[in-house]
Amino acid sequence: MVIVQQNITQPIAHAGNDTDLNCNVESMLLDGQFSSQGASYVYNWETVDGILLVDINTLQPAIGAPGIYWLAVTDVMNGCVQTDAVEISQPRPEAELQSVQPLCYGDPGALYFANVSGGRPPYQYSIDGGAAYQPRSFFTGLAAGLYEAVVLDANGCEVRIVQELEQPDSLVVAILNPENYIVYGDSLQLLVQSNYPIDSLVYIHWEDADGLSCTDCLMPIARPEESRFYKLTVSTANGCMDESLVRFVVNKEFPVYIPNAFSPDGDGNNDLFYIFARLGAVQSIREFLLYDRWGNEVYSVWDFPANDPRYGWDGTYRGQPMNPAVFVYLARIQFSDGREATFKGEVVLVR
Repeated sequence: MVIVQQNITQPIAHAGNDTDLNCNVESMLLDGQFSSQGASYVYNWETVDGILLVDINTLQPAIGAPGIYWLAVTDVMNGCVQTDAVEISQPRPEAELQSVQPLCYGDPGALYFANVSGGRPPYQYSIDGGAAYQPRSFFTGLAAGLYEAVVLDANGCEVRIVQELEQPDSLVVAILNPENYIVYGDSLQLLVQSNYPIDSLVYIHWEDADGLSCTDCLMPIARPEESRFYKLTVSTANGCMDESLVRFVVNKEFPVYIPNAFSPDGDGNNDLFYIFARLGAVQSIREFLLYDRWGNEVYSVWDFPANDPRYGWDGTYRGQPMNPAVFVYLARIQFSDGREATFKGEVVLVR
């Protein structure tokens, strides 16, 4: 009887423990050293999704990419083969980059990372393309511009996101008639434009608004009594503000005209001698007196408005027409700004 021994002992194949491929290195060695070793064993590594670089018939081949790697250990003495696999991962972090855009021209903005996951914590954060990192995930006080944001994990893997903080247009309010020269008593409407929609201006205010028809409207009517500046301030709901100045030079020469001749001949032209004034400039003519060359009073009237022919002299005295002559007048006038002035002169009656 012959006893034949059968060698069917399986070799040991151990491809190593699952691990990560650091993103900062170009290659790493697999570790199959817990497999069967000796002159009778042959080793062969294969992969479908990874990259085998060198030494693929050793227990420590070099690889250049993540993937699943298969180790086959063959016992050449009995032809038995055993296999094992190892997974090499290279997980990368994931993140969303949120922004707080500048509200107004020149205002700072902010960037912050949200929903950070994946990779290998802890994470480091950068917004300058990785030139500098910090452990905090938010960045404030940022000027408008383009930012390359980076999340870097403990394994040297990263995710990059480009985000722009947009510079908003500056709020501009312009008074189209910033220099104005008017005669006392005149009025002028201010004309204002803005590069923002008018209905977006939530605050409108005129400072030192004496003489303006309103203090919170954009285009008031101005009737200043003194030379002055008005300052307009506007703002949007975001708090963007702008200011603009308008200047008024008021000519306060007395806006009164008293003729030096009249002809009460009934032709409907220059028949009455009365006082003219710019509208709104005179509050009241306190008294208006006329004398002949001997000093006799021939006409008088008190407390009446300017520009009213009902208070003019028709060239008569006690119902009788006066002869052509030179007469002297005195007028005491109260102006709308509170000033009072007395006017004296001569008028020629012509027939």
